Amino acid sequence: MVIHVVYHGFSPTPTVKRSLDDGRADIEKLFRGLVSVEWALESEGSETEVACRAHARSGYYRASARGHDIGQAIHEVVQRLRAQRRRRKDALERRRHTGARRA
Repeated sequence: MVIHVVYHGFSPTPTVKRSLDDGRADIEKLFRGLVSVEWALESEGSETEVACRAHARSGYYRASARGHDIGQAIHEVVQRLRAQRRRRKDALERRRHTGARRA
C-alpha cells in the first residue's frame, strides 16, 4: 500500500501525524486490498480542510471535511469513508439477492 500525505499552509505536528496514523489504521481495517491512500490537509486561517482518497480492490472512495480541530476533521473523513463503504456493500448485497446485474 502506498500512502501520500500533502500539507498546505502549515507544517505537521506530532499530534497531526498521530491523528493521520490513527486514520490510516481505521481505513486499513475498513478496506481489504488497499492499493493507495492519499491525504491532503490544508489550513486556511483557523479552519482546516482534510481530504482523503482511497483506492481499494473494491473501488475508489473519497471524502473531505472541514473543521477547527484537525483530529476531528480526520475522524469525520474516516466516518464518511465508512458510510460510503457500507452503502456500496449494501447495494452489492441487494443485487446479489435480487439477481440484478450491474450496468
